[in-house]
Amino acid sequence: MKKHRVALVVIILVIALLVASGIYLLGKNSTTSTASVGDVTDLSNNVLAIDPPGPDGLTTTAEIESYFKNSSVPPLSNSELAPYENLLYAGNTLSDSNLTNYFMPETLGVAKNDIAYTTVPNAKVGATIYWDKQGIPHVYGTTLDAMGYGAGWAAARDRLFEMDVLRHYGAGTLAEFLGPSCSYEQMDYSQEMSAAYTNSQLNSEIKSMASSNGIIGKDALQITQGYIDGINEYITQAETNPALMPGIYSALGVKPQPWTLADPIYVASLIGNHLGDC
Repeated sequence: MKKHRVALVVIILVIALLVASGIYLLGKNSTTSTASVGDVTDLSNNVLAIDPPGPDGLTTTAEIESYFKNSSVPPLSNSELAPYENLLYAGNTLSDSNLTNYFMPETLGVAKNDIAYTTVPNAKVGATIYWDKQGIPHVYGTTLDAMGYGAGWAAARDRLFEMDVLRHYGAGTLAEFLGPSCSYEQMDYSQEMSAAYTNSQLNSEIKSMASSNGIIGKDALQITQGYIDGINEYITQAETNPALMPGIYSALGVKPQPWTLADPIYVASLIGNHLGDC
């Protein structure tokens, strides 16, 4: 029965990856997002979240060199660390009225005066990313796959290397990716022994995802394929633009490889092994 839950696992995984990257999705035809960007102004009754050390996880080679020269860091790479640390001292003073001193609002939509810049990863796809002044990407898409595409691009922009580590760990190839190490090899062995799927089962489930799970499966496949395409678009752009490539790849002497539909399931398997039954 485990393997037949793959569609829901993929949906949960994609949502988890988006939340981890601070990405908010707004579909053109959804009830909460038919209005244009900036029309969401009521910030009451919202979920709050924090993403330490900061939403911007991209550190280029130039930024790494700058850090070693003068200890400077990108401004949004640790912008949420101080509020997170201050929670230690909140004590009995923590209340609904001052939660925003420590957490950021997860608001669907972004006010026009809070937009720092806008990205259109691919004009043909129909996805637009509005980055607010806190570095949070808000993805607008005209279709499910367009939303997935924008989310994949934005996630890769902020968390590409982290995502790469997770997919290799989930696939049992961490040592192959990061280099030979007894620790990595043991982690790979442990993951392979407890993985929810063999490679053949995984590939079979991908092929039958839409046909075996009705509309949920079709939607899951559509948004996940868009997500994968968005990640791969970012990788392609980063290969020719150093401002988009995380410097850690150069430091390790490796290059990010294209993602496939199997990769999110590898990550789901990893999460399942560590947090529960997948």
